[in-house]
Amino acid sequence: MIAEVGFKGLWVVAKYLPAFLLRRYFTADRLAGLVYVDVMPRNDSVTLNLAAPATAAVNLQVINLAPVAIQLEQAEFRLTAGNVSTKFTVVRKQRFGVGEIAYIHCDQNLQDSQARAIAQQMSDLRITLDGHIEFSSAIRAFPREIRYLEGIRARFFNENFWKQDPAPG
Repeated sequence: MIAEVGFKGLWVVAKYLPAFLLRRYFTADRLAGLVYVDVMPRNDSVTLNLAAPATAAVNLQVINLAPVAIQLEQAEFRLTAGNVSTKFTVVRKQRFGVGEIAYIHCDQNLQDSQARAIAQQMSDLRITLDGHIEFSSAIRAFPREIRYLEGIRARFFNENFWKQDPAPG
């Protein structure tokens, strides 16, 4: 009988339960497990513009599978491209409804030395992302760790900007 009740049907019932009962069942870890965070699956999930001023941008997809609305309080991400790391910080609050699929866009300037190092490693460049997000909800506040997402395909702009011109002669 319970197996026949749909996933969404359970959440409809859960919203009528008192918060103290939901707090007992939905621990911080359980709520964090119901929030899916990954790089955006299509188009430009990560873009790196290596011309001066160099920039990096990350688009993340967030899917709220929790039975309550959640709110992004703050987030920090680290994008690593080869041996170059850059940190993204999100301080704006963003609300995600029950079952909502939404996106977080982060961009950051890169130093010239970082852009040059990325351009020199283009042939063997591995890109990874990790981070920490703080969410809050009517039930409780909870952290969500993003641990070492790899296999990210970045889109590059102006990757030849830092290539040295061959010596004349």
